[in-house]
Amino acid sequence: GEIDLQPLVNTDKKIVNSELKDKVVVLHFWGTWCGPCREEFPEMVQLFREYQENDQVVFLSVSCSPGAESSDLSRLQQETQTFLEQADAKDMPTYVDSAMFTRSRIAQMLSAGGFGYPMTLVVNGHGLVQDYWLGYTPRRVLGEPSANSIEIRKTI
Repeated sequence: GEIDLQPLVNTDKKIVNSELKDKVVVLHFWGTWCGPCREEFPEMVQLFREYQENDQVVFLSVSCSPGAESSDLSRLQQETQTFLEQADAKDMPTYVDSAMFTRSRIAQMLSAGGFGYPMTLVVNGHGLVQDYWLGYTPRRVLGEPSANSIEIRKTI
């Protein structure tokens, strides 16, 4: 499917769908206002770092507002930048789904569960969703990865 995301912080690179062909795409939707997202975020940073040098895997971090983005992008940008600095991820390219196009498409596709936060999808090189994770299941043992990040690694 088509992905329509715009650069928000730490990148000016536009997402070109044709460039994602034949690559595994990890799409992670989160918000600074979302408790489970904040809790899960260090694991996402770790995943991003693990695959940073792998040109076959594209990690797309998407910062979301609780409501419609178009109303105040500068505020979302500011809150995202501050959060990334605190999370030791100030080099992590982060995007915005300003028209909510990508999230609407995903919600239609996953009609049963709808859309929520955090949401992570792994899309294969043919543009098909391999698997997705909605919500965050905290790790059972401190210092060990959560069930979600273990499953995401297996899917990639």
